[in-house]
Amino acid sequence: IAKSTRDRKRAYGALIASMDLQQNSTYFSTVTECSAFDVLANTLWPMIAKALRQYQLEHKKLPSRIVFYRDG
Repeated sequence: IAKSTRDRKRAYGALIASMDLQQNSTYFSTVTECSAFDVLANTLWPMIAKALRQYQLEHKKLPSRIVFYRDG
């Protein structure tokens, strides 16, 4: 989550997900605007769901493992 420098009440959550580490390094990314007072989980789970849907579209299955890394 990064807070807006113009409006301290607004913030942005971002997620980057690797789609295939076996063959090509492809990635999915999404950004969501939210309230600066919103809990990270309220923003994070919908973005994770979008990444999983994209993975399923590309591979016709869900990943066998999910690894989370949060910087900061």
